[in-house]
Amino acid sequence: KIKQSVKPWREGGYKETSPTTKRLLEYWFKEEHLLEDGTKFEFWRCQKEAVETLIYIYEVCKCTSLYDLGSSFEVGLPVDPTRDLWPKYCFKMATGSGKTFIMTFALLWQYFNKIFGTDNGLRYSSHFLLLAPNIIVYDRLGEAFKNNSIFKQFPFIPKEWDLDLQLILQSESRPAHSKGVLHLTNIQQLYERPEGEEENPIQELLGPRPKREEEVVYEGLLNELQGYDDLLVMNDEAHHVHSDDLEWNKTIGKLDKGIKENFGCGLLMQLDFSATPKDLEGRLFSHIVYDYPLAEAVTDKIVKRPRIGFIENIPESLSKDFVKKNQYQIDTGIEILRKFQGEFRETKKKPVLFIMTDNTTNADKVGKYLEEKKEFQGKVLVIHTDKAG
Repeated sequence: KIKQSVKPWREGGYKETSPTTKRLLEYWFKEEHLLEDGTKFEFWRCQKEAVETLIYIYEVCKCTSLYDLGSSFEVGLPVDPTRDLWPKYCFKMATGSGKTFIMTFALLWQYFNKIFGTDNGLRYSSHFLLLAPNIIVYDRLGEAFKNNSIFKQFPFIPKEWDLDLQLILQSESRPAHSKGVLHLTNIQQLYERPEGEEENPIQELLGPRPKREEEVVYEGLLNELQGYDDLLVMNDEAHHVHSDDLEWNKTIGKLDKGIKENFGCGLLMQLDFSATPKDLEGRLFSHIVYDYPLAEAVTDKIVKRPRIGFIENIPESLSKDFVKKNQYQIDTGIEILRKFQGEFRETKKKPVLFIMTDNTTNADKVGKYLEEKKEFQGKVLVIHTDKAG
C-alpha cells in the first residue's frame, strides 16, 4: 500500500515536501551526475525508492508511530502502545543493495532540513547514532564515513550546499564542535557495565576505587547521546534487534527515556536496516516500510547470480571415509581454484574455495586433507557451526 501511494507522489513532483527535501530528491534522482573519473553515475532504483518511502511516510503522511502507519494505510498491525513510543521504520534490503547509501540519504535529508530551519510541524535531526553489531560491520561503516569520504566520492550534496558533519568513533572522547555529529559505535559499547566487587574495609577507608576505562567510556557516551534533543538512531544488520527484551532494544529505550527526562521529547527516529528482519519465530518485523528482496536484486543485476556447476561421470567410491568418498569433487574444486588463481593474479584479488560438509567431524577431515597439500599449508580455515549458528 505504501508503494502504491509513493508512485503517484513521485510522478507528481514530490508535492507537500519542504523546499529543502524537494531540492535533495531532485538533485539525487533527476540531475545527471559524473564522478571524478568522468564516468556517469546513477543511484540504484531500490535506493531511490527506499528514501522516497521514508520521506513520504514521515514528511507527507506524518506517520510518527507504528499505530499511525497502520491507520494511515488501513493495515492491521500488532501494536503495543507501551512500546510504540517513537518513529520506527525498517528497510528490508537484500545484502549488497547499498544500505549505507540509504543511511546517507536519510542523514542528509534530516541534517539539511534541521540546519535550514524547516518549519512544518515535524522534528528534524543533526545528531545521529549509527549502531553496528560487530567489529566487521563497524569497520566497514567507519571506512565509509571517515573524513566524510562517502559524501565526497558520490553525488550526495548539491554543489551550492556545505556539510559540517563530525564523525566520533566509539573509543574517542572529544567534544562535538560541528553543526552535525555522527556517532559510530558497536552496540556493546552502550551496554550497561556490571558493578564491581563489594568494597572491603580497606577500600572504605581509602575511598571508592577508580572506574575502569570501559565504564568511563560507557557513561561518557551515554550522557553525551542523552544530551541531544534530536537524536536519530540507525541500526545496521537490525535482525539482531529482533526482540524488545534484548539488551540492544533496552539500550535504545534507555536513550529515549534519558532524552525525555532532559528535554520532554524522546528519540526523533529509529531506522532499521537488514536483509532478514525477522524474529526467532521467523516472523517479519511489523515496522517494515520498504522491501527489496534478493530475487529482485538478482533480476536487477545488483546482486550476482550464482552459477551452479555439475560434474559428469563421477567414478563411484565404495569407501566409507568422507574424504575418499568425495575426493573427486574436492579435487575438482581445487583444480578450479588453481585456474581462478591464475586468472586473478593480475587483479591482485584472491579467489576462495569454500567446501561445505554435512557435519563437523567431516569438516575436520577435509581440513586435514587440504592442509597436507603444500600449497594450502596455513591457508585452511575450518569453521564449525551448530543448529543455532
